[in-house]
Amino acid sequence: MFGRLEYDPSKGCSKPYRPITDSEYARSQYISDAKRYIECMQDAAEADSKYASSVIEEGLEKSMDDFMAEVRRGY
Repeated sequence: MFGRLEYDPSKGCSKPYRPITDSEYARSQYISDAKRYIECMQDAAEADSKYASSVIEEGLEKSMDDFMAEVRRGY
């Protein structure tokens, strides 16, 4: 059986650091950076999900084609 798969969509994204000061500009910049970070993770997860689905679909098609070729050859 397979072990537990770990997935981290944040690997390619830059996590923002909390601002050192309490200025409105620093707070605003942090919020903006946080939104970009979340969007990056969502985009990465969506792209990875599409890729995984494509690979699974291709594997299924190949397995079905291989099986049907075996059936056509006789059993």
